[in-house]
Amino acid sequence: MSTYRLMKGSSLLALVYLLASVTPAWSQEAALPSALGLVPDGAPVALIVPSLSSLSQKIAKLNEESLDSAIPQMADVLSIMKLMAGAMAGVDDSGSLVATILSIDGLDGDDPDKQPPAVVLVPVSNYGAFVGNYGGNADEPITTLLTPQGSTYFARKIGQHAVMGQNQEDVNSYQPAVAPQVLAQAAGAVGREYLSLSDVAVIVNIEAIEPIIRPKLEKELEKMFAQLDQELANDSEAEAFQGLIKAVASIYGDTAHALLRDTSVVVAGLDLTDSGVGMSYTAQFKPGSPTARIFTNGGAASEQLARLHDQPYWLASAMDLRGISVQLLVDAVQAKLPQADPAGAADPVTEMFTQAMDLFARTKGIATAYTLPAQPGMMGMGGGFMNGVAVYETTDGQAYTESVRRYFESLQGMMEMVNGLNDAGVDQPDQHLNPMAKQGGQFSVDVQYTPNAMMIDGLQVDEYQIQYQIPPEMTEDMGPAGPMAMIMMGGTGQSGYIAAKGNLVVMTTTRDAQVMRQALASTNAKTGLGLDGPIDRVRRGGLPADASAEFYLSIPGLMDGVNMFMMMFGQQPMQVPADLPPIGWGASIQDHGVVSRLYIPIEVVRFCKDVADRAMMMGADAPPNGHDDQPWGPDGQGDDGFDRQGPPPAPH
Repeated sequence: MSTYRLMKGSSLLALVYLLASVTPAWSQEAALPSALGLVPDGAPVALIVPSLSSLSQKIAKLNEESLDSAIPQMADVLSIMKLMAGAMAGVDDSGSLVATILSIDGLDGDDPDKQPPAVVLVPVSNYGAFVGNYGGNADEPITTLLTPQGSTYFARKIGQHAVMGQNQEDVNSYQPAVAPQVLAQAAGAVGREYLSLSDVAVIVNIEAIEPIIRPKLEKELEKMFAQLDQELANDSEAEAFQGLIKAVASIYGDTAHALLRDTSVVVAGLDLTDSGVGMSYTAQFKPGSPTARIFTNGGAASEQLARLHDQPYWLASAMDLRGISVQLLVDAVQAKLPQADPAGAADPVTEMFTQAMDLFARTKGIATAYTLPAQPGMMGMGGGFMNGVAVYETTDGQAYTESVRRYFESLQGMMEMVNGLNDAGVDQPDQHLNPMAKQGGQFSVDVQYTPNAMMIDGLQVDEYQIQYQIPPEMTEDMGPAGPMAMIMMGGTGQSGYIAAKGNLVVMTTTRDAQVMRQALASTNAKTGLGLDGPIDRVRRGGLPADASAEFYLSIPGLMDGVNMFMMMFGQQPMQVPADLPPIGWGASIQDHGVVSRLYIPIEVVRFCKDVADRAMMMGADAPPNGHDDQPWGPDGQGDDGFDRQGPPPAPH
């Protein structure tokens, strides 16, 4: 087994992940893990566990308090992994561990089995006892170890760590960082912040791997473009869209190149606390780079979300674009789009894309909240999961609504073009333009936009309608996913209102005038969504400060939909605590670096465990023949408390 495979999943790698010691090689910043000093200068990838005993204890606490000790192995993960690795003696349970790839030179060849050089630094309280686990001799400068799995490793002692690897030269040449602050500085302020919070962290030095990755990326992009050219050449109905398709592919390639060129260090981290589980990803962009100029600093997504009235929701989100140079992004995209013929107009698809970019350029912030219909029967009949309200902060509200109208017109033009091609006889089962169209049926969309459909409190309100014509073949081909897709789309159509109020634009995805009236009246309220309550607790306890984007998934709101379906099938609805906090996601920009963070409150972990227990109990209660053989109680229920279908049996 190679050292690389060790790092990917061997039982000794389990030790890598779960053993840690404190080796104060350096402490540039007190909050940073001291083990960062064990990562060699220029190492492309490193994994750090600042304290394995702490991590093991946190896992045990999570299992005991939130999972009701449902997984016995989680009670003492450290001891189990030490036993599996055969390292019961000499390990320092309380200190830090590092696993690092030393170099990726030579991996640009064609040998898929070639592995990069790597070492693992295991914390030891007694080096002699540790290597003795594997028949090693502590008196040798480099000793040979034989693992219980039959693999051969080499080891030597540095400070309070045993440096291990399957290549003797890698172990012999390993040296801790001479200038560990270089990696810390390259990770940026946001990277250092989440390194200090993480119980397990992976650091990827993009600058170190860029020379090897770039040729591979270019080769893959070249293959992608060649395949795209071939597909377009064989697809006659795609001729009108070739320019846009190639432009989108070029934007994708340019984005990949830019991120590889401009990113210095990426950090991924996992942290466990008494309040929740967090997963963070940070990226720091090189000073002065084009990407760094796009992502500047700051954000106030919470202020955007507060423009929505406090309401039930299953998904709420907000984005503040003031920390992003939107115009730079728009200019880069528009430079790639096909230019209209001076003697004519752009094709409808390019026009739709252009109008979408115009809307993006006019947007300074957005907040949305999606709700479920009050009645189960409304699901799939214009009342799907995407019913909601959005409030946009724009550069000019009236100009924004006009751009929305042009966008809908371009959408209609695109669908007329696609349907015209289908009517001309080019609709084949394998076509790209309308892949859902088949002989005997055709997917089509009809878009209508009505300016000044009504007035609310002196404001002009426009109306839009999008109607789908969906052939039966489409939903049949989708199988069980067909009905759910219909529900998510809102059944056979979507409709709503849009109105400008100064620089704010309110848009609904339901034709309910009262919803629109309430949304317009609430845009300047001081009691908006997320100002307090469960959202605010999650924001303060688990998400990045000054977030530019926030998403909240409400478990009570989502379970309202689940309960609808359960009642439709004769099941008892599940009781959900009304104050159960949402799952949160946030993204923040700090000093030309970004962090993306998912946070799951501990109450949600506990609730999901209870739901899983109930599902298992229900499955165990249901006999193979589908009939309920459990005794009935006097209240018409079985003795486990769940409803039974049909009348109770006659008494004996």
